[in-house]
Amino acid sequence: MHQLPYQPDPLPLLAALRPLGRAVLLHSAARNHRFAGLDIVAAAPRVVVETRGASTTVQGPEGTRISGADPFELLDEILEREAAVAGTRAPFAGGVIGLAGYDLGRRCGRLGDRLPASSGFPDLVAGFYDWVIATDHGTRRTRVHALPGRRTPEGLLGQLASLPAVRRAPLPQLLPEVGRSAYAEAFDRIQAWIRAGDCYQVNLAVPFSAPCEEDALALYAALTDRQPSPYAAFLETPAGAVLSCSPERLLHCEDGTIHTSPIKGTRRRHRDPVRDAAEAAALLASEKDRAENLMIVDLLRNDLGRSCLPGTVRVPELFELQSFPAVHHLVSTIRGELAPGVSPLTALGRAFPGGSVTGAPKLRAMQIIEALEPRRRGPYCGSVFRVDPAGRLDASITIRTLLLEAGRLTCWGGGGIVADSDAAAEWAEIHAKIGALIGAEGHLGDWPAQPSKAAS
Repeated sequence: MHQLPYQPDPLPLLAALRPLGRAVLLHSAARNHRFAGLDIVAAAPRVVVETRGASTTVQGPEGTRISGADPFELLDEILEREAAVAGTRAPFAGGVIGLAGYDLGRRCGRLGDRLPASSGFPDLVAGFYDWVIATDHGTRRTRVHALPGRRTPEGLLGQLASLPAVRRAPLPQLLPEVGRSAYAEAFDRIQAWIRAGDCYQVNLAVPFSAPCEEDALALYAALTDRQPSPYAAFLETPAGAVLSCSPERLLHCEDGTIHTSPIKGTRRRHRDPVRDAAEAAALLASEKDRAENLMIVDLLRNDLGRSCLPGTVRVPELFELQSFPAVHHLVSTIRGELAPGVSPLTALGRAFPGGSVTGAPKLRAMQIIEALEPRRRGPYCGSVFRVDPAGRLDASITIRTLLLEAGRLTCWGGGGIVADSDAAAEWAEIHAKIGALIGAEGHLGDWPAQPSKAAS
């Protein structure tokens, strides 16, 4: 372990490590959030794992192999083998850091292939990192940690002696790839399925995109200045970069206890404190948002139940108001105790993708998403995760997330549709979320005077 000068901003550290390859930042940008407090920067993983479709490539010191096994099982094997170096008391001194995209869920084999691959970005990309730079904002300490028996790259400390400045680049105006009429038609089809009893809730998303030749880190710097979040992340790979300002945790596991905190219910923040408080109160009192949240709580209780000891799954917090710089959210927490023999990565695979970004029932909602959305989600609605040799796992849900790939910047906005949802309100909420993210209001125009006809 090496002590460095305290770095309240991890971006210069990240900029210094980018030349080493596959740089990653897990960024606790919302310092006032109760789960905030630790930034982790790493690069040059010992082992790299990438999944595309049914095939996973593992590259490491022993060479390259290709496997059709479940990628979470492969990561568990790597973690077990590399963890022979033993653990450490540090909050996170090394281990697996990765991103599982939403489309990894296709491995269940029942979603079909209506949506072709629209991106060269992997369904899963992860690395085993022997060392990290961690900043604990509670103790105001920045340290270089390495797993026992592992070493940092030669000359690393000298490389960190003079950190580069990080510039900010404005995000381009992102345009929706789905028009109002097409969204209205998809909305009406979901309503027909709900009335038929086929589903209860579907999280329908719209992609937004624009040409962009800017540097990924400069974009991320501007993004987190505008919308600091407790589970923000930056991942850079040869295929592209993922910029995430997620406010939502999918799973946290430590000492055998696992919990998830789904978000359902959103209101925009206002500068006027009276209006802002009124929006928060309206969210807390909203029967629609509570019902939507409760559906996902029930779904996630079932998801955790697949990995937990019987009778241990509880809901200690229901409909809690959490406020972020741009929005208020309604958040619940479900907690349980892992069953013997179930690893944190196994639990992550069983809960993936998060129910708050699919709908209920989960499989049927995912089939409807496949039928209605214009393209695959890629990294959106997946998870950025880390797990160490001691079995401590933390995983976000990659909402408020952008993909910079081949000169194009893409992000997605979505919302849960239930029986009493209003199409115009849902369309406006999606644009409000994207506007808050990129700093543009987004012109909505007038909702069509005549509603579209429902289709089954």
